[in-house]
Amino acid sequence: MKPRIGLHLETPRPDATTPVAWVLLDAEARVLGRGRCALADVRQAAGPAAADAAVDVFVAGDAVMLTEVTIPSREAAHLRKALPFMVEEHVIGELRETHLAIPRTLHGDRVPVAVIAHAQMIAWLDALHGAGLSPATLIPEQLLLPRETGAVHVHLHGGRALLRLGDHRGMVVDAVNLVAVLALALAGDRLPCSRVELGACADSPEDGAMLPALAAAIEEQTGRPVVRTAFAEPLVEILAAGMHRGVPWIDLCQGGYAGARRDKLIRTQWRRAGFAVAACLAVLLLGGGAVSAWLEHRAERTHEAAVARFRELFPDETRIVNLRRQAQARLALAADAGGGELQALAALARVLDAPDAEGVRVRGLEFRAQDGMLEADLAAASLERLYRLQALADGAGISASLGEPLEEGGLASASLQLRVLP
Repeated sequence: MKPRIGLHLETPRPDATTPVAWVLLDAEARVLGRGRCALADVRQAAGPAAADAAVDVFVAGDAVMLTEVTIPSREAAHLRKALPFMVEEHVIGELRETHLAIPRTLHGDRVPVAVIAHAQMIAWLDALHGAGLSPATLIPEQLLLPRETGAVHVHLHGGRALLRLGDHRGMVVDAVNLVAVLALALAGDRLPCSRVELGACADSPEDGAMLPALAAAIEEQTGRPVVRTAFAEPLVEILAAGMHRGVPWIDLCQGGYAGARRDKLIRTQWRRAGFAVAACLAVLLLGGGAVSAWLEHRAERTHEAAVARFRELFPDETRIVNLRRQAQARLALAADAGGGELQALAALARVLDAPDAEGVRVRGLEFRAQDGMLEADLAAASLERLYRLQALADGAGISASLGEPLEEGGLASASLQLRVLP
């Protein structure tokens, strides 16, 4: 097996210059290298052995809420449909702006759920891909602390306290609030706890200096003994070891984010850019006629043909850096200049570019000039994804109407009608 990079992304709004701690591990979880550098320099700093290494990202736990809901059914289809309704009372804001992730393996009726805003997921993934790092996993940092039955593990890091309260339970709070939060969590019998493991790393002396006072306060407030530990290794190494030990954790790269791998993302970008450019050409040339067969044919050859088509349309663009974004920018400029077809196509391109649109295919387009309506024949792996696409369009200020959906042979299809609101 190839080496893996463990990367600790502690901030919710990173960019290429954000300092991050990293560790390079071999297949047996032995440390090959470690360090701290700007996000964009991680692979170079890790050396030649990290050239093809998978990247496991340990993200800021205070941006993720961990909870549990009761869903009797274990069937995947039932679980996916019921989960949003079951967690709705735990979500602040719009549910459709929230991403939900669950463990790979479930036991009993209790379903652990990680709740996180789509905007946060996009911020992390944009920064990672912009730095040339394709995440194999995105895991909340508190879920990688050691897990022992009857013990609660707490780690101080940078003035924050990471708490692991169960297999898939935990939180991140300011260190000044640790004693009150821990006393509340241990009140009653919901969380069996015979001791509290309180630790900090040697490379963070400020956190280590807080251990004695915090340990005494925890023992006084909770009545549980506290075991203090000063770790010689940095926190990123502890988290990476937790992942390799096989302790329970939740990977946030699920649903629409499951395809957030570098090579697949590149192919997706080419395909979407090709759809946008090809659709623009088809509508202009055919006057809004049905182009289903033509689109199916071109979809298989988008990677090579998209660049040629783009240059035919926009010969003044001498350098293509990011075809998808440049095509969208051109469509947006054309839409501002007028033309119902282009406005509708630009709107469709924006909707299809959203992470939740992953896996949705356009099988045909038809523009009705009399009412300014663009009708797209769509196909996806599930009806849920098509409904989510309609919600994305509505949220972007685009009037969207989904026709009667059909589900046959494991493929869902429906007609989506779009009209840009004035």
